[in-house]
Amino acid sequence: MKSKIQPNKKIDQSFMNTRYKPINLVVSRTEDWENFSVRTFLGDQLNEGDTVQGYDLSTLNLEGFVNNLGKIKHMPDIILLKKVYPDKKAKKRVWKLNHLKKDEIQPATKKQAELEGQDKDAEYEEFLREIEADKEMRSQINLFKDHKNMEEKQKAEEADAKET
Repeated sequence: MKSKIQPNKKIDQSFMNTRYKPINLVVSRTEDWENFSVRTFLGDQLNEGDTVQGYDLSTLNLEGFVNNLGKIKHMPDIILLKKVYPDKKAKKRVWKLNHLKKDEIQPATKKQAELEGQDKDAEYEEFLREIEADKEMRSQINLFKDHKNMEEKQKAEEADAKET
């Protein structure tokens, strides 16, 4: 969910000396970008455009489980739990796998081709992540240097060194 901070006009003074500051936010669900107004305790941690994790109770179906729905009517639609920080470990691989040439069967429609291509890309990326995580599997596979990504990594490191 993405957040947009609205200034809080009236702040409860009991929270002023604590780590958590309550504020009112407008958050958007990433699936359909529907906006929700939320009151949260993450005031000091969030900035506009940050990504947060929480529970979406507006899509929760409790019909068969709860006898007294009166209590649930007063629950908020969204409950925010924490801020999600960008993954700093996401880096380009300095290795690649070589592939054998293969004959592919052409799908009947363009839409099928698109879906199959996306599925194959996702599966291949998952396989590469498994190789990165499993040292034993990595030792059994021939990995080759990816000169293009190595050059990009060196340029990025040089740019970081110049900034500091």
